[in-house]
Amino acid sequence: MIDMHSHILPGIDDGPESLQQSLRMARLALEAGVSIMAATPHARDSDFAALLSARDAALTKLRQALRQENLPLRIFSALEILLRENSLARLQEQAGCFYAPEDGSPLSRRVLLLELPLDTDLGLCQELLFQAQLKNMQVILAHPERYLHFSSRVKLLQELMERGLVLQFNASSLRGGLANWPLTRAMLALIKHSPQQIVLGSDAHDCTRRAPGLLSAKPLILRKFGEEVWWRLARNNAAALLGEEGGGHEETRRDTKAH
Repeated sequence: MIDMHSHILPGIDDGPESLQQSLRMARLALEAGVSIMAATPHARDSDFAALLSARDAALTKLRQALRQENLPLRIFSALEILLRENSLARLQEQAGCFYAPEDGSPLSRRVLLLELPLDTDLGLCQELLFQAQLKNMQVILAHPERYLHFSSRVKLLQELMERGLVLQFNASSLRGGLANWPLTRAMLALIKHSPQQIVLGSDAHDCTRRAPGLLSAKPLILRKFGEEVWWRLARNNAAALLGEEGGGHEETRRDTKAH
């Protein structure tokens, strides 16, 4: 599986404070069947140069430790970028903002993980998507289920998905349950409409309260849509965005056998 949104890097944001905590998160991710994890620390100010330097140093440290510990978790780099006024134009000059593999080589598609202030009217995504496409950027909207009035904006989001917007749902949001049923129902409607336009992330910050892994979403997705849609969301859509379509499926076999 591929986790498109995590805060696994040590000492960068509100994720783990130490390398040992990051390694514990990596072990949990592997145990849950994740083979690729995108490290997406928060980018909430304009000093991208300093943030990217700190992120890359933490990435190097974590990747070295993973090799030393024989932990086969691949870490892609990216950022979770809080989009503020006029910041989209600046991003196209910052290659480090886009998803990239371990060797740092640019992907064929310039893919960004963007978040908006949580009280933003999702109607603003129409202009955001238009401007991004003019700049040849592929936008992934981080955890749209957390935005104000999300449940009432399903039709708008369906239209934007048809135009190319990708939604990243937090796996923990798809656990189901009566308490969150209006939210869950909206997410299921979007999955049914365009399953090819959705990826999953853990949004992991630690090993307990916001832990790695995507399996919390699996029972509901399997029950509502079946295994093909589950693997679209848990791996295949992300693999296409990251240029990993030809990758192995060892984690698929392991997950299917274990669960």
